[in-house]
Amino acid sequence: MEPITGDVNVTLGAVTAAPPAPPHSYLGVADNLLAGITYAVAGLPDTATLMALGCVQAVENILKAY
Repeated sequence: MEPITGDVNVTLGAVTAAPPAPPHSYLGVADNLLAGITYAVAGLPDTATLMALGCVQAVENILKAY
């Protein structure tokens, strides 16, 4: 199989980007914490404290979001 090569030109309309603000910033942090919480669950019972702290922090961020 040979690679396909070529050129593409795309013109976008006006694009605006805003810095993250609540509630999205809090929900983003909570979402990222879930990966660590999932990892901590795999190591139970040795990681129970880590899992509990991660869960509390995730819930706090969710509550702050709204």
